[in-house]
Amino acid sequence: MERNIRLLSERECEVLRMLSDGYSHHDIAETLHVTESTIEKHVRNMLRKKQFAHTYQLVSWAYREGVLR
Repeated sequence: MERNIRLLSERECEVLRMLSDGYSHHDIAETLHVTESTIEKHVRNMLRKKQFAHTYQLVSWAYREGVLR
């Protein structure tokens, strides 16, 4: 699990938590005071790191591996 957490940046983990709670990219951007394109970049980076095609795969992986609880 520790290796999985280190794979993602602190900000990516924050975005991932919000995605898993059902927040839209727009809502996450507003909450974190960044642009929506910044959130989309974080999501793309996480998908690339894990070699997933869809956000739901990323969220599922995060719960399965204990990155999210």
